Amino acid sequence: MQLGNKKLASKRVRLIIIGLVLVCVAPLFYAWYLYGHKPATLQLKDANAYQIKPAVEFTHLALTNVHGAALAHSQWQRRWVLLFVSPSSCADVCHGMLDKMQFVSQDSAQRYKQPIDTLVVSFSSLNQQKLLDLLVGSYPGFTHAYVHLRDFKRVFSHSPLLRQATFQGMLYLVAPDGKITLGYSMAALATAISHGLNSLLKTANNEQ
Repeated sequence: MQLGNKKLASKRVRLIIIGLVLVCVAPLFYAWYLYGHKPATLQLKDANAYQIKPAVEFTHLALTNVHGAALAHSQWQRRWVLLFVSPSSCADVCHGMLDKMQFVSQDSAQRYKQPIDTLVVSFSSLNQQKLLDLLVGSYPGFTHAYVHLRDFKRVFSHSPLLRQATFQGMLYLVAPDGKITLGYSMAALATAISHGLNSLLKTANNEQ
């Protein structure tokens, strides 16, 4: 009888030890999981610029042309991209950002002899005629594409600040590895955007 009680007591002790181990270890595993799967966060660089950490994947944005056909991200592979998400109603403010993109692209290409692609993305074809006319008339080298609003919100779900691009417009810098690392509001100066891109280009060139 005493032997049975000892076995029962020993079993209880083992269960208690196992329970304590699980209680102590489980939070560590959960913390490790969260660290490896944490959403991107923003660090304010200045009033109009944001550092995105970890970077957002450009390929997660499902882009289409005006006819709804999917655009392959491979055409931007291993290239730097200025990605402008235009506001829902593109007026004079769009023209200002397009001018900044052109300045940044030309400045960086002259400094580093490396082409910088310019991509303009809209959420729908509604109220976009001014933008289309601008691109055709003054910026023929710019590529125009569409992204579904729901898809954009999913990719940028981690930050309300980035989702403001839906209404206010936002410019992103996409690295050749497809990572979106910097974001600029419409109020950012062309020189500030150029400085951010040139810093990335200089770092990339030094690493080669």
